[in-house]
Amino acid sequence: MTTLRSKRLDLPDDAYSLYEHFCEKGWTDGLPIISPTQELVEAMLSSTSRDPQEVIAWMPPTYGAATVEKVAINAVMAGCKPDYFPIVLKAMEVLADPIFYQTPMGTIPTFPLLVVNGPIRDRVGLNYGYSCLGGGTRANLTIGRALRLIQTNIGQGGYLNIRDQTTIGTPGRVGMAFAENEEANPWEPLHVERGFPREASTITVFNAVSILNIVDSWSRSPESLAKNIGGSLAIPGINNYLEPAEPLLVLGVEHASIFAAAGMSKKQVRDLLWQKAYLEFGDLREQGRVHITDSPDQLTIVVAGGYGPHSTFISSFGRHPSVTRVLENL
Repeated sequence: MTTLRSKRLDLPDDAYSLYEHFCEKGWTDGLPIISPTQELVEAMLSSTSRDPQEVIAWMPPTYGAATVEKVAINAVMAGCKPDYFPIVLKAMEVLADPIFYQTPMGTIPTFPLLVVNGPIRDRVGLNYGYSCLGGGTRANLTIGRALRLIQTNIGQGGYLNIRDQTTIGTPGRVGMAFAENEEANPWEPLHVERGFPREASTITVFNAVSILNIVDSWSRSPESLAKNIGGSLAIPGINNYLEPAEPLLVLGVEHASIFAAAGMSKKQVRDLLWQKAYLEFGDLREQGRVHITDSPDQLTIVVAGGYGPHSTFISSFGRHPSVTRVLENL
């Protein structure tokens, strides 16, 4: 039996009183939680061989110690199954990586966005089809939510009022994770593009900010579609135009098929979209254009969702790139 060191609490037995208690303490994101009983926490820890007292990350801004045990407690509270726990742990490693670095404090509503690739997608039931960024799938919602609870409960000492100082906020700060639709992807998936074997399971964490749906049900040529999608990325006021950044474009299956039918590679699609994604700023730069990124390579493209004339643009905080890690020993 696993030895747990966290403080034991005498909690209410009924679900509503438990919810009220956690809200009063600032230990939840405003949504109901699962009571982190010893039995459930031990079940969560059973999915990893790591020492429960190992510190995965020091969470800013208070730099609380995110031990494996503390991460498991928050994963239980978020509603995760034990099968999800290796994904949560690996994502925590990314959050602790100085290359990535994300602080939950500040006025801009940043949040960690997870993209999962490989066999683990189906093994844990991650949605990569219809409504993969919406509700209805436990894995997608609870994995992302676990990360945010960890950031607030361990890094901020609780989610009390002023502790979240984003000016307006975003629904993404509740948590967001999805998988790439590799089966409907006409190109190599993200993890293969980044040098991992196709059979590997990976997570990629993005420093996300905002989400924009892009509809185009009329374009039949790559040029027309790229003009609409690329133009939709040219939004004054997003961070991507203020500093080096790595925004994410989630191409819908239908839109991806239009580019692929014309024989275009992902690189060619990325280059074309980048050419269309710019703002006019007089003589600020050569030809008076400022592109969404310094180079096309900084625009990340994945394919996800069901069939329909939609894609989604997710802007990023900039400064720090996304990080991809492989999930070992699954």
